[in-house]
Amino acid sequence: TKSMKLTNKLTGLVTAAGLSLATGSASAAITVVGQAQANYDRASTLNHTIDASAADKLVVVVTGQHGFNNAAGKVNSLTYDGAALTEASYRSAVTSGTDTLYHGIFYLDNPATSTGLISASVANRGHMAIFLLTGTEPGVGATAVSGNGTRTVDLTTTGSNSMVFFSQGLGGAGNTGQVSGITADSGAILSSERDPSNWTGHVVANETITTAGLETFAFTGGNVTGGMVVATEFLEAAAVPEPSSALLGLGGLALLLRRRR
Repeated sequence: TKSMKLTNKLTGLVTAAGLSLATGSASAAITVVGQAQANYDRASTLNHTIDASAADKLVVVVTGQHGFNNAAGKVNSLTYDGAALTEASYRSAVTSGTDTLYHGIFYLDNPATSTGLISASVANRGHMAIFLLTGTEPGVGATAVSGNGTRTVDLTTTGSNSMVFFSQGLGGAGNTGQVSGITADSGAILSSERDPSNWTGHVVANETITTAGLETFAFTGGNVTGGMVVATEFLEAAAVPEPSSALLGLGGLALLLRRRR
């Protein structure tokens, strides 16, 4: 056909010009480019300084623990340079009388391009695990929160090459925040923390998911008393089209066509 002949002619001309009609896309794989952790105690406001200039997303896992029945342990606020982080997956679970464990994953898109102060206001003792990510879309994908006293949570991911952060929170009944011996059934453990008296602790892991679908995120070993698992999916940024070498060489192709006339 005429269209096929025209296509073949153009392909021949492009080849003769040493060009290519092929286009591609640059991968934007999600990467953890930095992390830190911090503890706080007794109704103090924890301040932790971190440079987020290399990240497009700031992720903070917070565990707050009721202590000796005198404070709730709830996360009242979480900010970076005054900008409030968004709650992605968060749970409070009564574990022993009025002892309550709060555990969740928070995030902030496009954090400040200079060193900033993370401030957490939690009524009692607890921990923060802080992560800097690149290659993410704004917002989150799927989220999930397990029941109380469990080590596992199911989550149906929504994107290819997404990264799921999942964390087991522990504590609530005294000496139950011990994280020793806990392993993630999949992915890699990024952070493992507890307070000195074992009232509260958490283990944070992440996993890259190639294809969207139902996944189970779980931990094995250690102490499950007062535990629960929270999970949040962060989506991969859309691939950026690479400039076609044919477009870059249009001047040479136009010259070749002019000569053939």
